[in-house]
Amino acid sequence: METETFQHFRYEVVLGEPVELPKPKINYYQHNQYSVQQYLHTLAKLHVGSLGKRESKWVFGPDAPPDARLTSRPDITQLFDYAERMGILEPAAPADVTVENLPGDFTPYKLSVTYWEKFDKFAG
Repeated sequence: METETFQHFRYEVVLGEPVELPKPKINYYQHNQYSVQQYLHTLAKLHVGSLGKRESKWVFGPDAPPDARLTSRPDITQLFDYAERMGILEPAAPADVTVENLPGDFTPYKLSVTYWEKFDKFAG
């Protein structure tokens, strides 16, 4: 994890500025990928269970298209790591999950209480 990149990410988030999501877009909620905050709002608030971890690695939920994978996108998973480190993302309680048929080894993530409403301004 590059300290300089994390500090820049943290600075922009604290200021409330959109952090551009790396391109190319992923074939999963592709119309909600203009900023990291907008994508996290989509994945971790509107569709809790669409983003999570399996064996400590970021993965999309079971409703993702087969070609939507994070294994080939370390640029994006690093941003998710930053968001978790900052307390933006946290494991979701079962009652918070809106996506059905989650596998047992999948830990869904959601926006934390602190960011639950803060990221609404980034909604599509």
